[in-house]
Amino acid sequence: MLDGLFLAAGVKSWAALVRSAKSVDIEFGTNRVAFTPTRNLGPKEGFEQLTMKVRTSPPEREAVGETLLAAFTEAE
Repeated sequence: MLDGLFLAAGVKSWAALVRSAKSVDIEFGTNRVAFTPTRNLGPKEGFEQLTMKVRTSPPEREAVGETLLAAFTEAE
């Protein structure tokens, strides 16, 4: 299973995949969705939330998609 993931990502190992990965944490509220970009600290340290860059949107599909993409541009 991971071989297919590595092939699709163009890497040869989990460490190589994680080194180039971006991540956004998502929290669903009643009327808002919050997206917290993260900083990639590498395969051993994981990801650190960039809480000063949190973005929120209403729960409608178009707004969620646009806000998620914007949050990924903030991820490091």
